[in-house]
Amino acid sequence: MNGLFEELKHRNVFRVGIAYLALTWLIIQITNIAVPALNLPETLNSIVFYLGLIGFPFALLLAWAFELTPDGLKRSSDVADDTRIRAESSRKLNYVIIGMLVFIAAIALWQGQSTPAAESGESKIATIPADNSPAKAAVSPSKAASDTIRNQHSIAVLPFVNMSSDPEQEYFSDGLSEELLNLLAQIRELKVTGRTSSFAFKGSNEDLRKIGEQLNVATVLEGSVRRSGNRLRITAQLIKVEDGFHLWSETYDREMTDVFAIQDEIAAKIVAALHVKLELPIPLRGLPTTNMEAYQLFLEAKALAAGDYLRILDAVEILKRAVKLDPGFAEAHELLASLYSGFIGSGQGTEKEYQPLVVKHANTALSIDPKRVWAKLLKGRSVAGKVTEDSLRRIENVITAQPQNTTAQFYRTWLLLAFGYYQEAIKESDLSIAQDPFYMNHYLQRSYALRGLGRTEEATNAMVFWYNGIKEYAGLNSLSLRYTEGARGLVNAYAEKTGQNADAVFTFLERVVDPVTRIDALDDPMSSVYLGTHNSGQGRLQILVHFQDARFWPELEKYAAAGGTLVGAFVPIMSTRSRWVINDPRFRSVAEKIGVVDHWRNNKLPDFCDGTFESWICELHDER
Repeated sequence: MNGLFEELKHRNVFRVGIAYLALTWLIIQITNIAVPALNLPETLNSIVFYLGLIGFPFALLLAWAFELTPDGLKRSSDVADDTRIRAESSRKLNYVIIGMLVFIAAIALWQGQSTPAAESGESKIATIPADNSPAKAAVSPSKAASDTIRNQHSIAVLPFVNMSSDPEQEYFSDGLSEELLNLLAQIRELKVTGRTSSFAFKGSNEDLRKIGEQLNVATVLEGSVRRSGNRLRITAQLIKVEDGFHLWSETYDREMTDVFAIQDEIAAKIVAALHVKLELPIPLRGLPTTNMEAYQLFLEAKALAAGDYLRILDAVEILKRAVKLDPGFAEAHELLASLYSGFIGSGQGTEKEYQPLVVKHANTALSIDPKRVWAKLLKGRSVAGKVTEDSLRRIENVITAQPQNTTAQFYRTWLLLAFGYYQEAIKESDLSIAQDPFYMNHYLQRSYALRGLGRTEEATNAMVFWYNGIKEYAGLNSLSLRYTEGARGLVNAYAEKTGQNADAVFTFLERVVDPVTRIDALDDPMSSVYLGTHNSGQGRLQILVHFQDARFWPELEKYAAAGGTLVGAFVPIMSTRSRWVINDPRFRSVAEKIGVVDHWRNNKLPDFCDGTFESWICELHDER
């Protein structure tokens, strides 16, 4: 055996083997870099690896049989006695091996510096900085979000830059970006970041790789839009987050009427660039309208409503013009119905006032396009706001067809909270946060669910985090912290942002805490500013429950008579788990009216029915 080892060493077989492995490793690394940069097929990486593997034994065989001499390649047996030639070959091979090892070390060092730091496996909540700038947030993803970043078929669509001379075209570029996002989100094999999170970086000069890391995606789509009359120039480019390389880029010079075809082409190019293997054909944008003025108004209203909830009324007026220009524009009618429904959900209007308009435009959208699942859901909501098994199925249909519909996801979690299914609500919130980490209301729902489970400290932390991301109201959140000194920081931050007087806010809170002055404080015009109730009464009801104030019941009757949505008032009440309100016969009447009792009878009981909470709710199954 020793003789064989010495012969292998003598013929430089070991040196050739080491040199071959080093060279193969270098080729594999270079190929890994070149494939995405040059938009080459990913199968090339596998081909190079297997060729290198197969070639290894042949390299060793050649090293045994032949020797490289100054006169060329010769059989080893012919130079067996010439030790000078073999020594020279050994020296040259040593230089080659050392050179390649230095090159390997340099590449390994470069890769180590360019690879993002690994995330902890623990589930953590993101931290929004005090200046409320989402683009500067340091987001620690949940486990679901961490899984997303490992998925190479994940993407964030950043708002396209408006390159037109008219600033008003900003709405068009934003709307076009959202249209692309929604189209890509329909591709099941793609993980697409939600609109709120993607648009948090609008106008940011932050490095795309850092943006991608914060959003937990492997790729980022960015671009620009220039419009001149009916001519469009749309530039789009797909960037790989890991190294900043362009996977694909293209410029489209087209007529305005080609905008829908451009969206389809971009979606197809992205799928090709990411080498996504589709189970179903790529969904097409279709031709929602032939009236380009109506479409521009639609995009403007969409961007306006999504960017600033205080301007929803403006968005509604714009949409009215759009449907007047094209009465057959189904998507515009559906969006109108959705905005009217939003008035009800936010408390800016009553069901009695706005539900007929919701139904009207939902019916119009469905008469034009019967497949519009969101319109079906909006139409199915009764004036009483009753929750039915059918409404639950419809919300599931919406989320299946429109994975990026944040409103639908929020509504589904809201229903889980109304039923007292807090564990499921937390799971839904975590999934929603992973998809859209900067949509702050997901954290509000998570807070309600944690409070329903009795995890008060975690619920408070989630509420504070939600507040730090919103900073719109002070009072309601301070009361959630039980009016401790910990609330002082929230009030100070609120006062600094809004220009309100922090001492005046605390004086108001003292009036709310005092049962003698509580109702007067809630009737104060500033209560809507401090509490953010939009005069809907939901926050008012929540505060009365919080303090176990007997005036809750007449206030609830007044709220219902005014057309307030009882489901909206029901959720924060359920999350308190207060026997004081839940075991009152009047509460059961409300629960029966909105259909929750029927659901409990036919399905499972709330999570708090675990043997430690005595309530009529926990005995419903015995009634069957």
